[in-house]
Amino acid sequence: MKSKPKEHRSKYSEHFEQIKATPERVAEVIMKSPARKTDEWWYKKNLGKAG
Repeated sequence: MKSKPKEHRSKYSEHFEQIKATPERVAEVIMKSPARKTDEWWYKKNLGKAG
């Protein structure tokens, strides 16, 4: 008997609010917002550490 394939789930559990805007409006807001600094990206904080 074959076993069931494992369910692929992201190891990241982030929950986001639903966006009630058009894709064009979302893109406009993203493009006009300032870029994040390197230390604001959670995944870049652990680049030097072995996982």
